[in-house]
Amino acid sequence: MFRVLQRVNHPGNLDKSSPNAGYVLLMFYHLYEGKNHREFENDLVERFGSIVKMPLLKADRSPLPDPVKSILEEGINLYKLHTISHGRLDSTKGSYTKDWAKWEKQLREILYGNSEYLNTVQEEALFWVWMMEKRGYG
Repeated sequence: MFRVLQRVNHPGNLDKSSPNAGYVLLMFYHLYEGKNHREFENDLVERFGSIVKMPLLKADRSPLPDPVKSILEEGINLYKLHTISHGRLDSTKGSYTKDWAKWEKQLREILYGNSEYLNTVQEEALFWVWMMEKRGYG
């Protein structure tokens, strides 16, 4: 999420100017909910022809700071409430609109406030950027 919120001018508008970038990333997070690891990998191979496994976070990292963990858990809980009531309706619509706006603002504040930690635990993802661009995803 932190990397997405640092992007500018993303062709799919999934960047720091998006009012619901956190919600969209939670949708990706829940995309394969209920599937085990093997089913998840098989679906990826079926969709894309192959998969490349690489770490996104360093193995020797310290645990997530409590505020980061809490805001992510709040987002997951809000996502569950939203989808129960509204299915896949955009977070800028429906009865949780104000809750989403508040959460998106807090998400950004907390992630930016923990940027030093987040920058030190991430592996380089240049390959992912190249692969996504090659496939036409931005």
